[in-house]
Amino acid sequence: MKMQEDVLISPFRVGMAVFSLNLLFSGFAVADHTEEHRLQTIEVTAPEETGESLTTPSAETAKYKLSQVPGATTFIHSEEYRSRPTPGGVADVLSYSPGVFSQSRYGNSETRILVRGAGTSLTFGSAGLRYLRDGLPLTGTDGFTNPELLEPMNALYTEVYRGSNALQYGSAFLGGAVNFVSRNGRNTPGIHTTFVTGSHDYYRPQLMVGGVLNKDLDYFVSYTGTYNNSFRDHSEEDISRGYANFGYRWNEDQETRVHLFASKNQLQLPGSLSFEQYYDDPYQAQNGLSPGSFFNKFETLDVQRNLETLRGDVRHTIKFTPDDVLTVGAWYENRRLWHPLSPFNSFNRNSPCRGTPDSEGIVTINNPACGGLLIDYGNLAGSFNRNRQQDAGLSWRFTHDGSLFGSRNSFVLGGFFGWGKSYGTVDNTLPGAEIGTKLNNAKSEAFNIEIFGEDRFALTSSLDLVVGGQFIHAKRRSLTDFFVPTSQIGNAFETDASRWYTAFSPKVGLLWQATEKQQFFANFSRSYEPPTNTQLAFRDPRLNQTSSESALDAQEGTTIEVGTRGEAGVFNWDLAVYHSWINNEILSTLLPGQTQTSTNNADKTTHTGVEVGTGALIPLDLMGDDLLRVRLTYTYQRFLYDNDSAYGDNYIPGAPNHFGGAEAVYEHPSGFYIGPNIRMTSNYYVDYANTLKAPAYTLFGARAGYKNTFNKLGYHVFVEGRNLTDEKWVASTSVADRATRSGTAILNPGFDRTIFGGISIDY
Repeated sequence: MKMQEDVLISPFRVGMAVFSLNLLFSGFAVADHTEEHRLQTIEVTAPEETGESLTTPSAETAKYKLSQVPGATTFIHSEEYRSRPTPGGVADVLSYSPGVFSQSRYGNSETRILVRGAGTSLTFGSAGLRYLRDGLPLTGTDGFTNPELLEPMNALYTEVYRGSNALQYGSAFLGGAVNFVSRNGRNTPGIHTTFVTGSHDYYRPQLMVGGVLNKDLDYFVSYTGTYNNSFRDHSEEDISRGYANFGYRWNEDQETRVHLFASKNQLQLPGSLSFEQYYDDPYQAQNGLSPGSFFNKFETLDVQRNLETLRGDVRHTIKFTPDDVLTVGAWYENRRLWHPLSPFNSFNRNSPCRGTPDSEGIVTINNPACGGLLIDYGNLAGSFNRNRQQDAGLSWRFTHDGSLFGSRNSFVLGGFFGWGKSYGTVDNTLPGAEIGTKLNNAKSEAFNIEIFGEDRFALTSSLDLVVGGQFIHAKRRSLTDFFVPTSQIGNAFETDASRWYTAFSPKVGLLWQATEKQQFFANFSRSYEPPTNTQLAFRDPRLNQTSSESALDAQEGTTIEVGTRGEAGVFNWDLAVYHSWINNEILSTLLPGQTQTSTNNADKTTHTGVEVGTGALIPLDLMGDDLLRVRLTYTYQRFLYDNDSAYGDNYIPGAPNHFGGAEAVYEHPSGFYIGPNIRMTSNYYVDYANTLKAPAYTLFGARAGYKNTFNKLGYHVFVEGRNLTDEKWVASTSVADRATRSGTAILNPGFDRTIFGGISIDY
């Protein structure tokens, strides 16, 4: 066991302590003003019907629903980020949610999002966290998500369910779920436009148009663009996204809504840096990446991840009675990947895991000391990964509000059927940018059947018992055909990993409504996560690499959680404490003698955390009804091996033990506002051997703006500065088995001093 926790730099703890005490005392000092300046409260009575869309709940309905979850949740309204720069995409939107560590990897929408340690060791993408739009999964059938494809600007609000608290959406993932609830012609009528621009040629235009053509048909159409040259070499981004939904109300009790989405993402990848490279020049691209023309892929072999996506959803809601509602849905997504890659350079290996390329530039190494059979691509100029991914599925969800044995009772029962398949090829690229030998064909399949249910029973007028569970029956398969006829291997060969996963994950919770505006909760839950197909493809080559049975088990966990939320006077809070015991945690690392990550099951690990969100709306009465709006988030988390044979009780790398942020904004009744903010993160290990740490950082920022209405025209002008002291800092990291300062490229530097400004117009 570790006998001593890592200690944060003193400004972090002192600043947080002083800020919290000031906030607490100021809250009680001005409690007599609360009737004039009311916070957003936790309503404990169901909202009245307001003629809202049957398929899209209103913001007030969503707040009430979240307040009835006996676990950690967060509500984020789009007005919190619509008129702010979001170069980090969805990471910027989630950054003020307690318990969510979200950072852009390269200063653009290539992001890394971690909730309660789910997917900590992934170097790209997201796992262990289900993303949805209006209750339909955006996450792939196999559980993998590309966060850069998510578009939060089309959402009216976002629901965050941390941990195993997203059972209403069928998620039993360790990290929970994020549900983006869309705008439509009923909740966002009129014309709305936003334009944001700033440092590094960043600009983000958006145009939204919505309305109701008659009493029955409504429409919403949106275009969002993002261009960002970013602060690092070779990290340019160009994104275009179109979205529309159309709703038709057949009668007062039935509504159908169709969603259409298309996007084109072009993204350069600068790669990670070693410690020595980072301290020398944090803005450089990784060695071996050659900056050049963004769109000229073949001539310069820029390393990129380019994605084109087409998606369609449909949902139909039927109200049998005011208390009995059925919603069915279906979705289909087609995604194409064009991914020029950097060369795999075998000469960087240590003997005996070095090899000499043959005439085609291929290195074949078959040595147990290197982990078995390795296929490497020598000193080629690079390689191309081309892939097509398809996902489709059906969903159903039935809710009932009524009584049982004379007491209030409600339940939700639903399910998902999901299917996914991908086809891809990897070709080497010879000097001169010509496509050379086909290295492999890769195929993968995923299949899910999920059934979930949750019942809420009132034990007393103020105490609810919540019981539920999720059943999953899933298949994962990853098959790769290698085309490597060399002097050592005369014929092509195949690796095939395939496995069925079946489990039931129960949950039991209690929610106590102590007062009208104060709640306490506790829950016990199980989590269950089959591996993604990417994790199967990169599993440890020493384990059944050519077997038809995958060497990876599903990750299973047991979590206990307690917490409270509410308000007193002008002060509000949200607190959750959890501890998870995990078996077979799926972790990825660089093993000795390898150039790619391998995925393995750890034996036993533990995840522990404290998640705090606080806020206050403090009347000042200096110039009319002016006020000070304050918010603070703080997260403590500790992810450890539990007496592991290789790593003992080491920390699982890649996530800080402490991080948080605070903001205080002065608001004048005329519409003017201004205020500073701060973000802080402790240092943390970047390797499983716990030898090197990413440095801690403290970032200072500020924002100001003015919003008003002229006749029917509303406008909002704003400016924001980030990292105003121009601190050198590490936004996120990859992870390694044992890192060295000069030989392990693992750090992703954060943005420098940046200034943004923009305007929003609503008519």
